[in-house]
Amino acid sequence: MSCTPTGPSSPTPVLLPRREILRILGAGAAAVALRGAPLPAFAGPFQASDLEVLIPADKKLDPAWVRSLFDRGTPAVYRGAELEKIGMPIGGICTGQLYLGGDGKLWHWDIFNVPSRGDFFLYQGPHYMQPRVQASPIEQGFALVLTAGGKRRVRPLDRRGFSRIAFRGDYPMASVEYSDHGDGGGDGGTGDAGAVPVTVRLEAFSPFIPLHAEDSGLPATLMRYTVRNTGAERLDLEVVGWLENAACLETGKPGEGSRQNRVARSGRCVLVESSAAEAPRLQVERPPRPPVLVEDFERPAYEGWTATGTTFGKGPIVKAEMPRYQGDVGSRGERLVNSHNTRQGEDVVRGDTHTGTLTSRELTIERSYNNFLIGGGAHEGKTCVNLLVDGKVVRSAAGRNDNRMQPHTFDVRSLEGQTARSQVVDEVAGGWGNIGVDHIELSDEPAVRPLAFEERPDAGTTALAILEPLAEDRAAADLGGAPLEALAGGPLPAGRERPRSPSASASSAPPAARCASSPAGRRR
Repeated sequence: MSCTPTGPSSPTPVLLPRREILRILGAGAAAVALRGAPLPAFAGPFQASDLEVLIPADKKLDPAWVRSLFDRGTPAVYRGAELEKIGMPIGGICTGQLYLGGDGKLWHWDIFNVPSRGDFFLYQGPHYMQPRVQASPIEQGFALVLTAGGKRRVRPLDRRGFSRIAFRGDYPMASVEYSDHGDGGGDGGTGDAGAVPVTVRLEAFSPFIPLHAEDSGLPATLMRYTVRNTGAERLDLEVVGWLENAACLETGKPGEGSRQNRVARSGRCVLVESSAAEAPRLQVERPPRPPVLVEDFERPAYEGWTATGTTFGKGPIVKAEMPRYQGDVGSRGERLVNSHNTRQGEDVVRGDTHTGTLTSRELTIERSYNNFLIGGGAHEGKTCVNLLVDGKVVRSAAGRNDNRMQPHTFDVRSLEGQTARSQVVDEVAGGWGNIGVDHIELSDEPAVRPLAFEERPDAGTTALAILEPLAEDRAAADLGGAPLEALAGGPLPAGRERPRSPSASASSAPPAARCASSPAGRRR
């Protein structure tokens, strides 16, 4: 066991021997008992000798407690604030981690073969922790579209759209029930805050069949919605889903390619398939030219650079004067840029509270690649190196939550001849709120060879589909705007099935795909 403070510059963990851990745990249990909250006993009593082995042969379990494990009991149903803490695995076994939230939204989306974005628990100081807030790296959701009396209403199928939601988890299945009684829910960004006379039941699951490993390992999640009209008026209903194209979500960079959405239809499904395609490589027949050094940061002051804020100090830091706990940062010379500012005697935590930017003078892009060393926090767009053209970010790279700097390359062949600026950014005042940079150059040889799309860990395809579709069920490769606003604007015309989305750079927010189901007579 180790007790380690969080942050990018943590000192060596404190290792505790097993006997010391048992002593601390025993003291903690005694403290709970003294406060009048004794824990229920289901095993024991134990002697000191029982704890000398990791798993005692006789666990001295209370027979009544063992019998209680087999009682069917009453299923737990969660409502209100309890929904915020639910994350039920809803993907196939060994296919990555996808969670179903308490209000029916999918979140986490750890399916891209890249290191997790953080621990499952957020540490709030040295003595306690809380579950991670539900969040998604992509735009995805479902909504109910109701039309009655010429009025169109859009309700997202989550806590934004319905005021009363109940979650019941019976792993590997879960059910979520939505209803609305006009008591504060239901805006959903459409300006419609009135109650709607429907109830919705979601059954969510992934294929999970004991002893059938292949079927249980399918990377699929099924969402089955049942809508019931509880009013006297006839309603036209649509269940609509959207899914952002997430191909090469982590590795995609501007200028490298485009994300594409394709609509397909068969008797078994109608779907939108999302993928990415690599940009055509320019063939330039010329020998490599000598590299052009932009900055090596070997001078005591930032000559030709403009600094804002307090994080970068008055000049590049001397490597030998950096805190030892940051380790070998892998710089090229004696000095480098590092925004973990302990120059005024700050400790490991306060060193990351400084923020600011560092922007170079104008330079002409006269080679094919922009190479540099980068380390520090993995906060995209916030602890990063940017390349600016006309004041706009055209290339950006963040660290990897590692103080040791690694080579990075911007492909700038499409920008040759233009004027640009390099910018180092630290806008994070918390854990891993630092950035390290050294040796910026322009070169005809990349410092890091770009991976072909098929070699990238997060390359692949995703699909949003309607199973067993009716003739009027339809799909589109481009919503044409933000999902809820686009849905509120009107129905999707039948036959709007474009083979691909408009060209988009691989790091920009791509158009979301949409599938709509409105089976006449089946769910009205």
